[in-house]
Amino acid sequence: MDYYHILQEKLKFSVEKIPFKDHVGILYSGGIDSSIISSIIINSSSFKNILGVVAGLSGSYDIQNAISNAKSIKLPLSIVEFSIDDVKKVLPSLIKILPISNIVTLSIYIPIYFALRFLSKQKISNIIVGQG
Repeated sequence: MDYYHILQEKLKFSVEKIPFKDHVGILYSGGIDSSIISSIIINSSSFKNILGVVAGLSGSYDIQNAISNAKSIKLPLSIVEFSIDDVKKVLPSLIKILPISNIVTLSIYIPIYFALRFLSKQKISNIIVGQG
């Protein structure tokens, strides 16, 4: 067995160990990590009611990339767009509650915050993240 198949089997095994299987939200960027995890979940008969969510600045390349990649793996995807003004409103709260040590970390947390807020409004509390 080659390394690709070993890794594939280990990832499938890990995903199947996720205790919740219904009403699952996937924080989806369209990158390699979230695409692999999402693809495994979509192709698993164990998971039901799956919703991918991408959050980003209105009109950003990240959102367009996620939409394109989600289509290729047949992931139902909701798009959450936010503006710089939206970020300015939530920034003080994020800085207070999150262990932020630098601007790069903060830039990762901002879209996650907006995606989680959206999923919460959808009454989805089972969240999967494919964050490298």
